[in-house]
Amino acid sequence: MRGLHFQKEPYAEDKLIHCLKGRVFDVIVDLRKDSPTFGEHITAELCVGKGLLAPKGCAHGFLTLEDESELLYCCTTAYHADSASGIRWNDPALNIEWPFEPIVISKADETRPTLEEMHALSLL
Repeated sequence: MRGLHFQKEPYAEDKLIHCLKGRVFDVIVDLRKDSPTFGEHITAELCVGKGLLAPKGCAHGFLTLEDESELLYCCTTAYHADSASGIRWNDPALNIEWPFEPIVISKADETRPTLEEMHALSLL
């Protein structure tokens, strides 16, 4: 699993996600405070040849459904480590119906703050 990641301003990015191999369950969460869909998400199953756009201000994450799955990201901004952030993949308020519990997940992704915690701390 790759948890729900995004880059904060001024390094926010549009991200085109394209599946090169295998299958993944892909999630995009709207974190744009002024958006009518703030806090809502979409999911899609990506397989070879399928892609999805995660606009600036949205978090992106995925869960592989097949071993050795590969994704290619095309981003409008270079990665900037100090701008990297994320929200908890299993935040109950987001109500994302993941197909199963992740087998492999980073410690950072396990301990990310919820959307409510990010908002309360003015981290969005």
